[in-house]
Amino acid sequence: MTQPQMQPVVGASSPAGDKLAIASLACGIAGIVCALVLSFFVSLFSLVGLLLGIAGIVCAVMAKKKGTISGIRTAGFVCSIVAVVIAAITVLFILLMSAVFATIMGGM
Repeated sequence: MTQPQMQPVVGASSPAGDKLAIASLACGIAGIVCALVLSFFVSLFSLVGLLLGIAGIVCAVMAKKKGTISGIRTAGFVCSIVAVVIAAITVLFILLMSAVFATIMGGM
């Protein structure tokens, strides 16, 4: 009697890829929180949000390369892109306001 061969499961992902997808989602959400909420208290948090967003994008891409096709990876990728965009706008706004403030104070 022969043993049945194991067929690979279509759509299965690796545990390492799943962990990267979760890390991507966590980085994306944390980046949005840093860029939107915490940057109004300390402007350094907008840079932290930018770095977390970039890390989330990298984790999502690595999870895709490992074969993860879950919605968590997609959600993490989208949240990370949103975090990068919001943080970049916040950083540019802070730099612009610093330049305007320096110009106004220098003219007095």
